[in-house]
Amino acid sequence: MPTSTKTALCVFCQRKVGTTRDHIPPKCLYGEKGSRPSGLITVPACQGCNMKASGDDEYLRLTLAVNGEVAHHPTVEQLHSPILRSLKRPEARRFAESFWSSVLDVDIITPGGIFLTKAPAFALNTARLQQIIHKIIRGLFYHEMGKPLPSSHQVAAIFANSVRLRVPQHEFDQWINSIRSLM
Repeated sequence: MPTSTKTALCVFCQRKVGTTRDHIPPKCLYGEKGSRPSGLITVPACQGCNMKASGDDEYLRLTLAVNGEVAHHPTVEQLHSPILRSLKRPEARRFAESFWSSVLDVDIITPGGIFLTKAPAFALNTARLQQIIHKIIRGLFYHEMGKPLPSSHQVAAIFANSVRLRVPQHEFDQWINSIRSLM
């Protein structure tokens, strides 16, 4: 069982006392306050790590919500109103401008090379997503093991597009299908 917040070190930096609690996964992924499940996981975090994580959490929520493959999922649709409200806040102005400036029209082409249409897309900040995934993994490790993941251990997030460029198509398809079978 994890130690109390008052004596536990921050799960993320492991240098400062965890004076706050950070939600793992981020609570903003669960929609409005009234629709969130009870018993969300929290872990000790110092004020600095928790504040930095909140912007990353917003980025994760936005990138998931605009992903064309899941945008019409009922859970994701519940996030649309909170996201729009969040982007309109004055303190989110730079974040919103940065995101909207990364949106551009791209050609949608079939695997056989047939042009279908143009559609909006945005430049994905994979380095930022790596940080978020690292945070979630470190938080879940702490929750399950009752101690921080040792700093000597590395966390790796692998993005499908980077794998697609490095392996033959049939191997990539097998890899994707094995991951989908776990869901």
